[in-house]
Amino acid sequence: MSMCTLGMSAEFARDGIAVNSLWPISTIDTAAVRNLLGGATVAAMSRSPDIMADAAHAILLRPSREATGNFYIDEE
Repeated sequence: MSMCTLGMSAEFARDGIAVNSLWPISTIDTAAVRNLLGGATVAAMSRSPDIMADAAHAILLRPSREATGNFYIDEE
């Protein structure tokens, strides 16, 4: 995923299109976590999907010509 972010950010930068990656610092309570990674036990220790949504929103508010090719962690 990192190489895709770097390649696409370079390719689309001249058009003002930003490409970034957002990584969770720990597990997020999703259906995949509940079904594949340990069920309710792991889900109870996981963070809310709202954290990722808030982080994505903060990234989308940044000017695309200034914030591209970055790797963000949801706590930044």
